Amino acid sequence: MRTSLLLLGLLTTLARADVGGVWTPIAPLNTARQEIGASRSGPWIVVTGGLIGPGLQATATIETLFLNSGDVPDPLGWIPRAPMPQPRDHHAVCTASGGRVYVIGGFAGDFQAKSTVFAFDPLTDSWAVRAPLPAARGASWAVPLGQRIYVFGGVDAAGVVKSTTFIYDSGTNTWSQGMDMPTAREHLTAAALGNFIHVVGGRNGNSVGAHERYDPSLDQWTVLAPLPTPRSATATAVLGGRLFVMGGEIPQLYAVNEVYEPVTNTWSAQDPMPIPRHGVAAIPLADRILVIGGGIVQGLLPSAYVDTFQPLTVGAQHACECSAGAPCGNTASESGCRNSTGLGAELTGVGRASIGNDSLVVVATQLPPTSPALFFQGSALANGGAGVPFADGLRCASGTVVRIAMKTASGGIVRYPEGGNSAVSVRGNVSSATTRHYQVWYRNVGGPCGADSNLTNALTVDWML
Repeated sequence: MRTSLLLLGLLTTLARADVGGVWTPIAPLNTARQEIGASRSGPWIVVTGGLIGPGLQATATIETLFLNSGDVPDPLGWIPRAPMPQPRDHHAVCTASGGRVYVIGGFAGDFQAKSTVFAFDPLTDSWAVRAPLPAARGASWAVPLGQRIYVFGGVDAAGVVKSTTFIYDSGTNTWSQGMDMPTAREHLTAAALGNFIHVVGGRNGNSVGAHERYDPSLDQWTVLAPLPTPRSATATAVLGGRLFVMGGEIPQLYAVNEVYEPVTNTWSAQDPMPIPRHGVAAIPLADRILVIGGGIVQGLLPSAYVDTFQPLTVGAQHACECSAGAPCGNTASESGCRNSTGLGAELTGVGRASIGNDSLVVVATQLPPTSPALFFQGSALANGGAGVPFADGLRCASGTVVRIAMKTASGGIVRYPEGGNSAVSVRGNVSSATTRHYQVWYRNVGGPCGADSNLTNALTVDWML
């Protein structure tokens, strides 16, 4: 077993202000809950257990949300499913290969750590008991990689904060142990980023900003730039090659939303949560992060809130928002001009705008439900960035214009690329570090100005090599 410990970036600064992104509420949970476990299995989001009610009782109930094509939440919302064999809160949850959702350890409303492991099959709506943890753990965290599940930290049956790494093989139903974390903690969170696992925050009495990366292939830990705002019981997810850490508590309730960029080992900030929460779950979708439940008072008051966060790409910013100059007074804030839905269509970007590693996805929301939509790229912004009236909107992307793709919206959302499409840089013939501007034209019969089409705001992207 390797026992080396690498120290990288013990000091950090909050990177340049990268505040941006869009928060959108969606259908709430059926049951308000905090200290939950949640994971994705195929098209289902599975939310398990937690503390409910004014007395904070542990529950065995679970509920699932079905995702339609493009990760669009099903209109039926959250559906109750077969309850867990026993109530659990502060449990570790993840999905292993094969699609089973594992509920590992936790408490049962008594703050006494358990060693039980249950596995849920969403296809059969059934539970199975699996091999128990080597030792009881509560307020730990679990991350899957391949057929293995890695369980970090937490407290033991005596309430002692631990630094352990337990490893479960779902193929053989057996446990082993890896190298301990450098920092013992509970109420921590973690997520896989590439072939590594990043473990962030948590507490050992007070909240810590520890950020440590585990390499399963070497059984080795590396200390990385710490979380700028130390906190525990956060929502953590990876999207577009970046690590997002949202909300949390201790010494106060937090709405802060901080983002880690592994290429530069730096943190930045994006738009904070509209409702601060702790004991909350986060699940990455195609182009946004689903943030579920959580307590809205420090240590207390479970909520049923569910919202999504669509982050802004590093080096990208809105341009030509329709706050002025609208063709017929159909102004809108932080988006294109108002359309027949009563809203303006908004264009944002997710992922990395890097020519060598292009994961940029350009996403337009708040279109009419099934509108045809044209993505295009320009080398300049019209009218100094204010745009010029065109149809029911403002034409912004100009100069040398490249047609990227024609798509059809689903549920008012359209994105590029998807389904095997070429990368944005390839379609736009972007081959060097430069700035380009993106916009979407879309059909809107019956729009406010009578022109039967409209445009989103523009998205200005600074491409990196």
